[in-house]
Amino acid sequence: MPPLGPLVFVPFSLESHAVIARLQQMAADQGKTLEVTYDKVTDERIANLTSDITVFHDIEFGQFTQGGARWTVVPASSLASYLGFHRAMQPDQPEYWVRSHASGAAMGVAWLEASGAQVLRFADVPAGDTSSVSPESVKLLSDIFAEWPIPRGKSWDWRDAFIASSPEYKADQDGWVDLTGRARHILTGPYIFLPAGIWNVVMDFEVDVETGVPRFAFQLGGAALEKTLFTTLIRKSGRYQVSLDAKLDRPDAAHCMVATDAAQLQGFLRLGNLKLTYVSPLEG
Repeated sequence: MPPLGPLVFVPFSLESHAVIARLQQMAADQGKTLEVTYDKVTDERIANLTSDITVFHDIEFGQFTQGGARWTVVPASSLASYLGFHRAMQPDQPEYWVRSHASGAAMGVAWLEASGAQVLRFADVPAGDTSSVSPESVKLLSDIFAEWPIPRGKSWDWRDAFIASSPEYKADQDGWVDLTGRARHILTGPYIFLPAGIWNVVMDFEVDVETGVPRFAFQLGGAALEKTLFTTLIRKSGRYQVSLDAKLDRPDAAHCMVATDAAQLQGFLRLGNLKLTYVSPLEG
């Protein structure tokens, strides 16, 4: 087994505690000091190391650019292990919160590995109980991280995840959401980490305006980044489609939104398909 580099990334999972114990023993065997920090990885933090080896659990993507061969990445045995950890730590949080944190862990592994980090796997580390993990969440993350790098033109059906992360999407038995009331977010989410690149979302929806003129805002982007916003008035009932492109300059939790842009006296909306597509990497 190769010696550990000065920087190690062990994302939080059901296995991370056992992994840390193994790393501490490896460092001792190599005669090196090891620090486990709960600071997020930033360029500033790794410029001020005080031990031979520093283990990080989380990445501040907006303030970190220094991947490469100095890093050792220790991934969990499965995506369910990331999901299971965050579900166990915050059992009262909604599923999209769990997905967001688990996908951030998986994104950190993929991003560092792509930058040239060595990957260290411990086959004999206990995986932990993932019986409480949602199979839908596991599938959603595995669909995204199954191919790396993500091929151009790859698409995903995000409709169910989008609705599941949107408490204001209260549909009747026919799938219609009443727009009556204050301006509000009808759909928002699902806050799943995606790599930098050009992304596109296509939303199909139906609107029953009754006798009103609802005003909508549609948005796509990273949760912490610049977003593409489109607003429109809809004067006629019918089926519509919105296509939005957005650029992620760094990995971020992807955020879609459908909102009423003003108070509504009446009207209904029903979401059809929602497709997310990876268009291309960033130029240069």
